[in-house]
Amino acid sequence: MGVNGERAQPADRRPCPHKRLSRSYIGSVQRALLAEQDVWGNALIRSRAGPTYEGVRRYLTPLLLAGHVAADKGKLLTDSGVYYLPFGQPFGARGADSAALHVADGSQIVSERVDGRKLSVDVGVHGRERYGSCLARLASPSLYSGYLPILESRYTDAAGVRYDQESFAARVPQNHSLVSFVRLTVDTRPAAITGVQLRFTPSVAHLAAAGNRLVRGRSTYLFFGAGGRFDGSSVLYGAGGAKPRTVYLAWLNHPSPSAPFTLDQTSYERARRSSIDYWSRRLSEGATFVVPDKRVLDAERNLLIQNLELTWRYSLGNDYEEFEFPESVDGAEVMGAYGFQDLERAVLRTSLRKKLALYPNWEMGEKLLGSALHYRLFGDRSYIAEATPALDGYTANLGRQIAASRRGILHKEPYASDLPDSVYGLDSQAVVWQGLRAMAQVWSDTGHRSLTQRARSLAARLGAGLRASVRASARKLPDGSLFIPVKLLDDERPYGALTASRS
Repeated sequence: MGVNGERAQPADRRPCPHKRLSRSYIGSVQRALLAEQDVWGNALIRSRAGPTYEGVRRYLTPLLLAGHVAADKGKLLTDSGVYYLPFGQPFGARGADSAALHVADGSQIVSERVDGRKLSVDVGVHGRERYGSCLARLASPSLYSGYLPILESRYTDAAGVRYDQESFAARVPQNHSLVSFVRLTVDTRPAAITGVQLRFTPSVAHLAAAGNRLVRGRSTYLFFGAGGRFDGSSVLYGAGGAKPRTVYLAWLNHPSPSAPFTLDQTSYERARRSSIDYWSRRLSEGATFVVPDKRVLDAERNLLIQNLELTWRYSLGNDYEEFEFPESVDGAEVMGAYGFQDLERAVLRTSLRKKLALYPNWEMGEKLLGSALHYRLFGDRSYIAEATPALDGYTANLGRQIAASRRGILHKEPYASDLPDSVYGLDSQAVVWQGLRAMAQVWSDTGHRSLTQRARSLAARLGAGLRASVRASARKLPDGSLFIPVKLLDDERPYGALTASRS
């Protein structure tokens, strides 16, 4: 099925209108990309209201479709092509040891990874229409209160039947798995038709119904509320009548033995409250900032929730679920600045166990700088004692490079993970310089005299080399601005626009 829901439908159903971007919208985006200035940013700055969310939303529509799996460029990240939200409840500073991937259109919940076990949702006459499949009839997905990890969606099927869905992930005492809860309400009154079914289909074969559970052997895969029946492949609910019907499902991320669990409105709301309480408590551990725009606060709080889930991970549920330099350490520094000391320390400790790989110098600089900032915030002497042997080795490595360079800078490294150029990177070398300066002060405070002197000396030599290289690479432009390339001592020319080249 394509992202526009072009699945075979009975003849009496309305086809899904193709959701297209308008010509005027496409033209405005293209003009902004081709302009040699930040035309949108300049307009927002000139506005009396300033760069508010309401001002920005005029320029860009929300993103909905996901990219491809890195290992398989021809395959969409999800079956429907719509992005997913990873929901979990991490233990302490370790981040999410388990994640449920809730596809934003409400069509599926996927366990752990994009190729994991799936629970799919179909609706409509005889349950033949994938929920959310017609994007033109899908309302923009949202989060509860604007930021909490509870997905809310609304959909109208081809016959005009309306649906409201809510889903989230929580833990319950009956089993050890992360559990995804789903509440789906159907209202057939606007369509005045019969034969509507709600169909919940696990991707797992050979399941059997045992009371209100789907099981295989001793392991429970799914709980379902009253009124559902299992036909051997799907849990089905009929819908229709004088009032809306609400049904409840609970999908286990890791099938396992479970104590009895009655799934109804009361138990659903209890699990929902536990999820809200969990994330409210976690957010209260960090700093709070207040700005007039609620959308900004919502985005900030949800990003903090995402970072608490990901910790050192670049992403969750796909091929990018790995430690990345510099992003993982940068994220830890942000969380440390918010007051999440244990999380920052955990990520830094993980970074020290990672072997130098794509950007050895940049990676060493990130670890030096991240460690210094952590100490500056928290005075964590035990962490510095633990990290110093590795950081001492990095300092020696960097010192050998600086000594061998007639320019007083570090060796060339890749420009980026997806570009082949090997360059004297201003960004990466500046991080090393900053890290050496900052760690020199930390080692001075913690009584490491020889390390202090060496780090200060190397920082001074690298700083002088970088300044000279910047002066040799910089170009004064006709409008009076200054162009300084990331690729120092190279032939990189000033760009007419940021979109002028892949670099």
